[in-house]
Amino acid sequence: MFDHNTLITLLFAPVVAYIAGAVLFSIITSLQESTSTSSGPTGSHINSGHSV
Repeated sequence: MFDHNTLITLLFAPVVAYIAGAVLFSIITSLQESTSTSSGPTGSHINSGHSV
């Protein structure tokens, strides 16, 4: 009943969602850390450069 495309989609959908969630979570945490530790745009830019 299942095609290969639907099976691949069912297998990779949770993986893609997990990766996207992890990336968004890391970006949000890094932005919160940069905004809380630095008071200027230059400091946040340097902090984000080091985190990448």
